[in-house]
Amino acid sequence: MARSTKIILSLPPRFSPELLSQDWLHTALGAYHVHSYTFCDLQVRRLGDVAVVSSIYSQQADGGGIDRNTEFFITDAWSRQGEPWKVAARYSSKVEASSAARGRDSGPYIA
Repeated sequence: MARSTKIILSLPPRFSPELLSQDWLHTALGAYHVHSYTFCDLQVRRLGDVAVVSSIYSQQADGGGIDRNTEFFITDAWSRQGEPWKVAARYSSKVEASSAARGRDSGPYIA
């Protein structure tokens, strides 16, 4: 029997904190459509058999009739036990407009 993988999401309290991978994949592969995407500003820090990769991910997408065009700051932790390298964990946060764009004088922030 195949092992079931859980995807843990950080969501507001009104949402369930755990989502079975099959349900997540159904949503991601069904109503969610990514038309184009880019990764930029990649930074790689290798620490032996572990690497930390940060990047900005931008997408042009829609889901269920809702505009999903946005940018995320993504951090991936990669590990290597033999070959090949594999992603061990991914953390993402939506990039918000800089405070200058919002009319404040502090710098950009990650939500």
